[in-house]
Amino acid sequence: MKRHLEKIKKKPELERKKIARNLALIATGIVVVVWLVLLSLISSSRESEPSPLQGSAFETFSGLIDQGLEDFGGIEEGFNEQVEIEMTEKQNEVINEINEE
Repeated sequence: MKRHLEKIKKKPELERKKIARNLALIATGIVVVVWLVLLSLISSSRESEPSPLQGSAFETFSGLIDQGLEDFGGIEEGFNEQVEIEMTEKQNEVINEINEE
């Protein structure tokens, strides 16, 4: 570990900042995932008990996460369609070039 830190100290400041940012994002992501899992476990263990808070913040936050994932899926589908269109156009260009020769 000490060797790894020494290597990082020798890198330029911009690269060190990028490494620090990436590590912070990863750590934040891990904390959020653990938090969501714990909330889910707590929520599922208390399903039999009526609670005034059961449907409020957690369901709202969960709905936002689900909506974001659905939106991301839509973006991914659009990206894949665009890639397919561009690949088809490129294939047509190559076929036309071959036919011209």
